Amino acid sequence: MIDPNHAKDFVPVDGGPDLGQLRSALAQDLDIIADAGSHAIENPKEACEPETYAKDVRHMADYKLTVLPANIPKHLGESVMVLRFADYDNPTQAEQAAANARLKIQWKLEGPDQQKWTVVRQEPPPGTPVSAGSTVTVFEARVKGTYYDLAKVAQKANFKRFGLNG
Repeated sequence: MIDPNHAKDFVPVDGGPDLGQLRSALAQDLDIIADAGSHAIENPKEACEPETYAKDVRHMADYKLTVLPANIPKHLGESVMVLRFADYDNPTQAEQAAANARLKIQWKLEGPDQQKWTVVRQEPPPGTPVSAGSTVTVFEARVKGTYYDLAKVAQKANFKRFGLNG
């Protein structure tokens, strides 16, 4: 509901909340949660819940996380379940399964090199209901001996050739 690209999928309910205000409040909540997490990483002894962080560190005395109202707008768009892309043997199979499920995949490299194609993680996780046509980010490990691995070797060779550290 926060994503403006999907706003048209929600129909306001009579007497329901103002979607613009609700989106704004939820966006502020996400900012506070992210800030509280960053603060906890940088100051482990001061780690606290987001509401406590907002009140004690950001000095927002009356801050409370947004409670979703019972009369939330109805979702009109068709929902599909996110697949578990780690179950497939290769990216081509995963892409085909995603297309059949009316999903899109955004690929990102992450983690240590592997001997075979491996899904490290995905967002959103498997089993999450999403709108048809949504994009799932799949983080895959680089496979030794593939294009990605050879590109890395070539990049290091070019760094050495030009006297750079790589």
